[in-house]
Amino acid sequence: MRFYFISDSNNVWQGQQLVYLQSCKCYSHSGGLYVQDWNFRESVGLFNARILPKHTWINDQDRFLKPNKDN
Repeated sequence: MRFYFISDSNNVWQGQQLVYLQSCKCYSHSGGLYVQDWNFRESVGLFNARILPKHTWINDQDRFLKPNKDN
């Protein structure tokens, strides 16, 4: 079975509704990618980073940022 990871949001509020895994044989979406052997760890890490933060009125519109590797 193949999974398709969809991440349509970049803020905490929408992450609760627009980040999910779709199980299907073939699926395509502009904000997603197929979870395969070579990208499994990255996909699971991204899924957890997007889905775990619970939104409150303080962090409602906070954006997810990519870490800076220059440091």
